[in-house]
Amino acid sequence: MRNILGASYALGVLAFAGICAIGGLKSALAAPPRLLYVSDPVDNVVAVFSLPDLLLRGTLTGFSKPHGSCSGESGNIWVANTGSRQILEYAHGGTSPIATALDPYGDPFGCAVDGHRHKVGVTNIRDVPSPTPGPASGPGEYLFLHSGTWSTSYDLALLNSDISVGIDPVGNAYIDGLTNSKHFVLAELPSGSTVIHQITISGGTIHYPGMVQWYEDGHYLAVGDRRCDTPRTTCVYHVSISGSTGTIIGKTKFKAYNGHAICDMAQGAIGASGENFLAGGDDESACGYATSSVDRWAFPAGGSPTNSNHATLRHPFGTAISE
Repeated sequence: MRNILGASYALGVLAFAGICAIGGLKSALAAPPRLLYVSDPVDNVVAVFSLPDLLLRGTLTGFSKPHGSCSGESGNIWVANTGSRQILEYAHGGTSPIATALDPYGDPFGCAVDGHRHKVGVTNIRDVPSPTPGPASGPGEYLFLHSGTWSTSYDLALLNSDISVGIDPVGNAYIDGLTNSKHFVLAELPSGSTVIHQITISGGTIHYPGMVQWYEDGHYLAVGDRRCDTPRTTCVYHVSISGSTGTIIGKTKFKAYNGHAICDMAQGAIGASGENFLAGGDDESACGYATSSVDRWAFPAGGSPTNSNHATLRHPFGTAISE
């Protein structure tokens, strides 16, 4: 492991020895005020960059297929470590997980922080009631995690793969994924409800699920499509929600650092209200290109990245902003 920080920071190498080595928190003494966490489920690392420059500040290791990541107002980061069926929680700039929760339903894939309920929502890509058995009611589950303890769970009905989740400021949860027959589905669990209902999309077609996040400045849902214009091009649709209908009202396209359309952005993260940017990873290997990147784009404008790091991750996936 190597210290890769600039002289003005004293964060040190962000790394931990193993997934079960919880230990004490080694907090950053002078961490940059804003960090971007990006997972790589193939190389089993989570890279940490400063924003907006996307300089690499450290690397967390010891994961097993880390996918979705999310953050809350506290600045803490949660990582869905699919291979070990765990959710790992880190403090801003921390080098070791401060909490670990074993997912009782199977393989955690996506997560989002619910500020309304003060909990973390976690999606499962399939229902595997082992090693800690739970009710097996469907191919996927959506659960709440609070202070290391799982609470209510919801059946995701037909969804069984690539299930992501986003939560708006009033606690409505939006979930997208694929059915057994590989059809895209967008669904909602309204705040205070116990029933997940499907949202019918009008104004266009979304082919393959990616990010799902509420964009407060536009008052719409930002829904990624990883097969937007071609089998391997990602865009983000702007979806206005009214009851059980989602209407596509716009679309953002992104370019890679080398000028062509980005290939595969699984999960981007939109900055806070008024900041107008989206950060995410572009897995160029999915299109046969040699170099992937982590980028920052204007949002909803899109286009070419304002900042790019194409020297760190080969297969970027989950993205979360911590401050």
